[in-house]
Amino acid sequence: MPDFTLANPIRAIRDISRDTTGAHKVALISGRNVSAVQMQTELLEIVTKYAERTGLAQQERYAWALELWARALHAVETEQLHLVDTEIDWVMKWSMLQRYAAKHDLAMNDDRMQQLDLAWHDINPDRGLFNIVERRGGAKRLCTPEQVHTALTEPPQTTRAKLRGDFVRVAQQNRRDFSVDWVHLKLNDAAQRTVLLKDPFAAEDARVDDLLASMGTAPLSGYPGLPL
Repeated sequence: MPDFTLANPIRAIRDISRDTTGAHKVALISGRNVSAVQMQTELLEIVTKYAERTGLAQQERYAWALELWARALHAVETEQLHLVDTEIDWVMKWSMLQRYAAKHDLAMNDDRMQQLDLAWHDINPDRGLFNIVERRGGAKRLCTPEQVHTALTEPPQTTRAKLRGDFVRVAQQNRRDFSVDWVHLKLNDAAQRTVLLKDPFAAEDARVDDLLASMGTAPLSGYPGLPL
């Protein structure tokens, strides 16, 4: 596995985010200088080989993800962003901004363009620009609105999100003071018990079971749910 550790991650993120061609080269700690497209292409090759070796490449959802990944890299490298302008969020937004700027003869730093940029991320279903574009067929969907609504309170059962959800439910049911983030489950009591979840794909953990048991025997089912 090649070492893609960046020599200066903050600078690299800033430089790459300003380059829509993906051609700007950034330094790695190994001494190599690579572009964002080059780095992603090498990663795609590694992931594709793994998917083919394990049979994931034959599954529809994984095959779609690999195809879109490759197509997105080609679109950026050849500056043909229209190839993915209904599937990649930043491309959708960039295309919308360009169309509006051209129609109204505005510079990208115009205040109205800045407002549009922010409005794209408004999650209000009636005024958020992304939602408007989606309703007009400008964005492809992979799931139904009903599935999205369910995901607000029911975390995936095959990742650590399940452990996080179980912890929040039991802590709430037992009226315990707790803290939780992506990787930490913590009871804010005298013992300051904390479980660190490093593996995002681990849906079972004996340490979490012990932590839940220490809070009591409140059932995991029947709780109205929380945004997780």
